[in-house]
Amino acid sequence: MAQAQGSKGIVSIQYEESFGVSAAAPNMTKVYFDSEGFKASRNLVASTIITGSRNSAIPLLGNIDVQGSLFTELGSNLGMLLHGACGTVKSTLLAGTETLSSPGGALTGATGVVSGNTLVLTLASGTAHGYVVGDMVTLGATSGVGSSGDLAAYRFPVIAVGVWATGSGTVTLRFGAGFTGAVTVVFGNIKKVVPNAAPTYTHEFKSGGILPSFAVEKGFTDLPQYFTYNGCRVGKMSLNVAMEGAQKLSFDFTGKKETLATTPVDTTITDLLKKSFVGGDLLAAGIMVGGSVLATITKCDVSLDNSLDTSIYCLGGGGTRAEITSGSVKVTGTVECLFDSITLYNIAVAGTESSIKLQFKKGLGDGTVDNEFLEVLIPELMFKQETPKISGDKGIMVTLAFESYASDFTTQLQITLKNSQLAI
Repeated sequence: MAQAQGSKGIVSIQYEESFGVSAAAPNMTKVYFDSEGFKASRNLVASTIITGSRNSAIPLLGNIDVQGSLFTELGSNLGMLLHGACGTVKSTLLAGTETLSSPGGALTGATGVVSGNTLVLTLASGTAHGYVVGDMVTLGATSGVGSSGDLAAYRFPVIAVGVWATGSGTVTLRFGAGFTGAVTVVFGNIKKVVPNAAPTYTHEFKSGGILPSFAVEKGFTDLPQYFTYNGCRVGKMSLNVAMEGAQKLSFDFTGKKETLATTPVDTTITDLLKKSFVGGDLLAAGIMVGGSVLATITKCDVSLDNSLDTSIYCLGGGGTRAEITSGSVKVTGTVECLFDSITLYNIAVAGTESSIKLQFKKGLGDGTVDNEFLEVLIPELMFKQETPKISGDKGIMVTLAFESYASDFTTQLQITLKNSQLAI
């Protein structure tokens, strides 16, 4: 048997219906990556049993630990991963037209409650509804959902479907942060969204939302062997913004279990193609600190930590995690710039609130193909005082660490993406 080659490896990802449970209808999306680190490991617990000799007793099997990492490049086709890190996304039509249709039997009007813990809404159908996981839905004119009001402008992903023996069934939609409370859906207004006439969309990601779980599959296609990891949640995301070339982006996952197979979960995975932003796509007028353009930044690193609790194992759970919950969001990073004044340093010394905005634009930046736009915004932060060092005879740089918080804003990290993709 020939040795597996890394160049023939593949990684794909899909939202789960519920934690640790793959969607009944596979709809995997290909992820372009530099390297990955998904693996399952299991401790061997030493036994203290005395065997009557100096030889050790056979070790015992411990719990299963699933961890994973993806190293890639910041791009316009990574919406699912950004959602996984931030926990919430709101998608709206930016320009163009769409076709709204009922693929099967019409979903009945419903009065439901969008839970603040799950951010999902389940709708019923009296006949076979025809929706599949991955479809995008508009609810049309609605009422309720806290202060959000009419939801007609938003597009929601179908994350689960249920079909009963009678032919009727359910459709479960995922909402974004801020959509919490009772919602009344008007009968006949629930439609599947089908893009046409080259529409563009705005996707707004905010940290602090309910983290979705994923099924992640990595395939050694030349063996063939496929490893599927269920219950994967994003614990950390790191972005390294540089002057030149790719903008390095990484995600760290914790998961529930691993399953092996000789065939892929989905034989026709969705390929959104590789569309990376580079240093040259940074807008000079879009690099801001404290609301003012700062033209002397040489690099910026941003890290988001969801503070996952990875210790939840239950009796009778077969050694796999029962759940992976998230704690307080931590957004930190560093900014390096030319030391040509003490303005930024004085902000750190005084403990003055500041912010960071970084904007990337390809072409027109209107969201059409090859004209994508992405903005990273940290609305509230404080810089840590750190006096610049003289480490040689060349120009002096100043590097300041920062920590984000949420006081006047509802999020610590906001990413706005404009592209031509409806589904996230």
